Amino acid sequence: MAHRERRSTIRDVGRAAGVSIGTVSKALNGSGSVSDDTVRKVREAADMLGYRPSKAAQGLVGGRSFQVGYGLPVLGGWGNPTLDAFLHAMVGAAGEHGLDIVLFKAEPHGVGPYEDLIKRRVVDAFVLSDTDYEDARVDFLLEKGVPFATFGRTARSERHYWVDVDGAEGTAQTTRHLASRGHSRFGVIAWPEGSETGDLRLTGVTGALRSLGLPPPSVVRSTNGIEPGRQAMAELLRIAPATTAVVCVQDELALGALAYVRSSGIDVGSVMAIAGFDDTPTASIVDPPLTTVRQPFGAVGSVLGEILGEALEGSSPRGVLLEPTLIVRASTEGGSS
Repeated sequence: MAHRERRSTIRDVGRAAGVSIGTVSKALNGSGSVSDDTVRKVREAADMLGYRPSKAAQGLVGGRSFQVGYGLPVLGGWGNPTLDAFLHAMVGAAGEHGLDIVLFKAEPHGVGPYEDLIKRRVVDAFVLSDTDYEDARVDFLLEKGVPFATFGRTARSERHYWVDVDGAEGTAQTTRHLASRGHSRFGVIAWPEGSETGDLRLTGVTGALRSLGLPPPSVVRSTNGIEPGRQAMAELLRIAPATTAVVCVQDELALGALAYVRSSGIDVGSVMAIAGFDDTPTASIVDPPLTTVRQPFGAVGSVLGEILGEALEGSSPRGVLLEPTLIVRASTEGGSS
């Protein structure tokens, strides 16, 4: 992303004026019981800093917590390294709009923790990640009328804010890259049916092969993890032994596939090409380094932080689709006839 000069935030104004964020919001919006002297100090501080109230700051007046809840995904979802980049960016962007991110332990797509936080009025809104196409949390929050934004699209995307990475485009880039190396017999290690993210990544491969006039891939479905990836690769070569290029919907699956191929005495890169998705830290240090699709997790977090203000204001929902980047490494640098 292009570098942006940091804007003054509602927190900066509060510090300069020596008052709370809530007082700043009330003073600038002319609501609540704020003394004339405090209003003057707040406005002087805002003018000095060049601060202009965001939509979130304007909307969060009276009885609001200035906090947004985020349920940490279960281990094995999309991985701690990517979660770290995502969280840092989201916290920073939300802070620019005077909002804090509150972390809590989430059940896999369960609504219990969300219901509890709503009842206790701990947060004003939520961010959801690790979403399914049919996600119970989405239906629950829509029914409750609680603002939220998702990382990923759902069956109700037209009714809520969302940010997503174009997974289909990412795997299509990978497929075109592999085809340019001479591969024509493809396999895919995919997630179980019903995962919107996984289905889109599989669609990227099948669509690219169709446009190139190549036969459809052999598909093996698997849960996340290195060992499941190893087992899926064994199954793929059993049902389609002529396969020379394998696209995996997640890096850990690709690492497992790579380990199985190497243990079988097959050269990775020149004989068998393997690619993943996410560009986790391990991808660049495994032998051989893994070709993969890099998701802009920092940009995802930043955009989510920015649109939370719009969600809290109650404006019409919108979605933002970000493009990933193919990172070519040695695991696909060879070719096949």
